[in-house]
Amino acid sequence: MGNIEFRINDMWNRPSPRPIAEISPWIIGGFAFMVLMSFLHARFLWMPDPLMSIIAWDWIGGLHGIWMAALICSIIKWLVLRIGGSKLYEEKTIPFAGGFMLGAALNALIAGIGAFIAYPR
Repeated sequence: MGNIEFRINDMWNRPSPRPIAEISPWIIGGFAFMVLMSFLHARFLWMPDPLMSIIAWDWIGGLHGIWMAALICSIIKWLVLRIGGSKLYEEKTIPFAGGFMLGAALNALIAGIGAFIAYPR
């Protein structure tokens, strides 16, 4: 039990036991895949975002349900592109999503500063 728990939790914190020359084709292949898919995603808006593959293949994300948020976002994006087209997506949806993320980050920053002020150690 302890051995498998150690292997699961420590797998991403250790360097590869193989030399870099042996794993470099896999690194180059992954890089080329992400560049190609990013280009295709930028050229054709209906193509899936290649960064979603990280969420899809990440076992921690699967445990915490991140895939559901990514699925809902993908469905919303598909609907926006299907109903309003790329003009609505680029002019309204992207600024809205960017503002939403900025607002969430500023909220966390202000709440963290407020917590330090309200509850000093």
